[in-house]
Amino acid sequence: MEPQSVLAVIAGVAATFIGFTGVIFAVGRSSRDGWSPTERTALLNLLMPSVVVLFLAFIPIVASTGIQSQTLIWRGSNGLLAIIHLALVTSALRAAVKSTLMEPVPLRFVLIPGGYVSGIFSALAALGFLPRFAVMIFVAGLVWSLFVAAIQFVMLIVPRPVAA
Repeated sequence: MEPQSVLAVIAGVAATFIGFTGVIFAVGRSSRDGWSPTERTALLNLLMPSVVVLFLAFIPIVASTGIQSQTLIWRGSNGLLAIIHLALVTSALRAAVKSTLMEPVPLRFVLIPGGYVSGIFSALAALGFLPRFAVMIFVAGLVWSLFVAAIQFVMLIVPRPVAA
């Protein structure tokens, strides 16, 4: 399958998550009762990766219209992804330290380290390491971000037990 086709599908999924965010906001219980700090963090952790993935998925597609070197396209795309991905994961780590993340603690021990691993692989690809895997690393980084967004989506729509 062509990378551009895969990126178009990923962009479509990201756009869907962005739309779901609007639905959650418009008809969710939080629109009536207000957002708690934890729900705001979950909303941002759903919206930000989705928006980032949407636009990053288009970077290689647009770049391929004017840049002939596939190596340059995928190194540059991975570099942008690494910078943004590592910043978002660091933000999630700060939220975890402040206890404003919605997902259960065991899940944090998978998502945050996995995000750093994904960001490091993107950085390595941007620096010219693993050139045969540059496309896969980029796509995997986008998919990881959508995975995080999907978890935030579930955490926002699944009812939480009310404290007694």
